[in-house]
Amino acid sequence: MKPLLLLVALAVAGAAQAQVSATPAAVPAHKVIGMVKDKAATLAYIVQAGDTVYHLGYINEQYAHIADGGTLSFRNTGGAVEALYNVLRSMFAKVAPQPQRVTIGAEEVTVTPVRASLNQDRVMVTTAGGGYFTLTAKQLNKLFGK
Repeated sequence: MKPLLLLVALAVAGAAQAQVSATPAAVPAHKVIGMVKDKAATLAYIVQAGDTVYHLGYINEQYAHIADGGTLSFRNTGGAVEALYNVLRSMFAKVAPQPQRVTIGAEEVTVTPVRASLNQDRVMVTTAGGGYFTLTAKQLNKLFGK
């Protein structure tokens, strides 16, 4: 009787294994537009089912002792990528502009010019959660592949 039970148990286990199979999923790769290594910021996009989604990833500069990152995701509806670049670039005008609130995807951010000495002016992007990152004009151009 025991050999028969063992045989039935093995048959059931074999049938269960035959019902489950795993194959590697094809994960579409992000195409990187630009990267700023010293700021750990990256602008990339991915195309899925005919829809292009952009991701602006950054290291949050709010905390010096914690490695905290964030991502702003958006679609290029109405030229959003170029519009975002133009808003960020406008912060480097000779006459310091006022901070602006900008909606990037589902997130509202504040874009602020930061004036510094030795031509190291920056643009600061602050998220609703309080995190932020800064870029020089050169880093901004590199990030957007310009």
